[in-house]
Amino acid sequence: MIKKLFVGITALILAVNLSAQNVCSCDDFTRELKGAYDQAFRSANYPEATKITKQLASSTDKCCKAKAQIMFANIHFNEDKFDSVRYRVVMSEKILGDTYDSLVTPEQFRLRGQVCAAQEKPDSTIYYYLEGLKNSEQHNNIGYVVKFCNDISYTFAGINQADRGLPYMKLAVEKALEIKDNALCAMAYSNLATTYGMMAETTGNSKYIDSLSVFAPLSLKYAKLANDRMYMIKSYNILGGLAVTNYEFDKAIAYCDTVISQLPPKGMEQLMVSALYRKGQSQYALGYMETSLQTLHQGLTIAKTLNISAIVQLFYQQLYYTYKDNRDPDNALLYLEKYKSLNDSLMNIEKSTIINSLEQQYNKEKNEQTIKELSQEKQISALRIRFLIAGVAVALFLALSILLIYRQKLLKQQQTILETEQRLNRARMNPHFFFNALTALQSFALRENDGKQLANNLSKFSHIMRETLESSYKDYVTIEQEVDFLREYLELQKIRFPNKFTYHLDLVKDIETESLMIPSMIIQPFVENSIEHGFSGITYHGELKVLFDEEQENVVIIIIDNGKGLISGTKENNEHISRASQIIKDRIYLLNIKLKTKASFTIDNNNNEPGVIVKIYLPKINKDESTAN
Repeated sequence: MIKKLFVGITALILAVNLSAQNVCSCDDFTRELKGAYDQAFRSANYPEATKITKQLASSTDKCCKAKAQIMFANIHFNEDKFDSVRYRVVMSEKILGDTYDSLVTPEQFRLRGQVCAAQEKPDSTIYYYLEGLKNSEQHNNIGYVVKFCNDISYTFAGINQADRGLPYMKLAVEKALEIKDNALCAMAYSNLATTYGMMAETTGNSKYIDSLSVFAPLSLKYAKLANDRMYMIKSYNILGGLAVTNYEFDKAIAYCDTVISQLPPKGMEQLMVSALYRKGQSQYALGYMETSLQTLHQGLTIAKTLNISAIVQLFYQQLYYTYKDNRDPDNALLYLEKYKSLNDSLMNIEKSTIINSLEQQYNKEKNEQTIKELSQEKQISALRIRFLIAGVAVALFLALSILLIYRQKLLKQQQTILETEQRLNRARMNPHFFFNALTALQSFALRENDGKQLANNLSKFSHIMRETLESSYKDYVTIEQEVDFLREYLELQKIRFPNKFTYHLDLVKDIETESLMIPSMIIQPFVENSIEHGFSGITYHGELKVLFDEEQENVVIIIIDNGKGLISGTKENNEHISRASQIIKDRIYLLNIKLKTKASFTIDNNNNEPGVIVKIYLPKINKDESTAN
């Protein structure tokens, strides 16, 4: 299903260009009348705009009468009276006959295309826009060449094919610069930057972000030169999107607030929706969950009234993430289901095939304009060849579609992996441990006054800190390195909790501790839970055991404590154990994807004895193998 993109914006551009594109020679339609019409139209005062247009319709000049019909159509379009739009376009065609008017004729194609876009008919939309582009090129009407290129690009973006609109946007910039029209340059650069932004979001390719960084400031530059308030606002909106892409969320919120505060109450709802979406995204990224939810729901309400499926889908997706991180599983599931349902209905191969054929037809006609006369036999032969080429093109397109779908699945999987890795880097070790350990060292220094032992403990602490930081860059460590790390970590914990617990690190005799590798920091979350929460509040001496063993092709790690356990423990204790379980679950998920293994773990109460027992099953990874991976 094609999305109805930027319909209100393009209609507003039409109102401006009725006075800017041509200077009408009608005595009945003075410059003052044009200004009054523009002001009424921009403020959505359609009765007043209609009254002014009727004065132009009373002219005896057929070009002015045809212009009036286009102005009527423009008003009807913004009132969603699409049958009336078609009627006015037909009337303008009858009035002009075979006469070409540099404003009216292109608008006939454009309005037909806009109606099809509003009714979500991408094949018909592309047809009228390509016909309008071809007609404008034939009459060297550069202004409308730029506009039709923009419209074609929007349509491709609406069916998630922004890359196919890119050549048209580049042509629009080239033509706008050619005639040195600042307003057209602002339009072209703004839409080119928008296209690169869509491609960056779709593919994640940094080269598109680089292009966006170049063209977004140019859009604002030419908008200011043209004193075009609408495109200045749109440029700020694009810069807000760029700030989000660069993780500059405070800057993004500032740009979005500028857009929201400067937008008129009606006529530019699409920019309002876009600004609210970016602002909600940024608030979410900064951790302002409740504020983000308010902003996103405000934007979703407007997007639904505009019936822009692509934007509604984005809001559903972001609301899912926000509710999920805000620990509201019911609403998170609700918006995930809405997102998936809408995503399944957006696009089908049949419509894409039709659009592809129409674009091929346009390019073919453009390249063959010099061929005027062919014999009947040659025409039949050329027709057969065209059918053959079209068949091959359709077959290639279907094959390409299958490859793109497969590639999209791979990209989603890679995205999941990257998101999980980011969560893991933030959850490597509880940062409160560093503060508590330093406090314990300070107390030890004041209590024991043993400089040598203090230096030894500081050495352990620095080694643990270094290992923790380096673990963000190392996927695997040897069992020997992990044992050394755990021993130093536990010794520091004993300083914090003197006489609270003892520990044992046991290895089976034949295990190759120097060559076998395990994922770094995979044991520490459970050890931390045993000490911080399992032994918290107990009246007896705590014991902690960590055993490294082998079982067929696996390395088995067993962690046993005699703490409070899962059932008798407090809710806080169980929540911390659940967090540790989720960290390990994410680590093992990544390990299984990267190495195609079946690693796993279990956690349970220790039979009839107090405490918890954790078993982690990892594949045997030799030192050389881990380096290769």
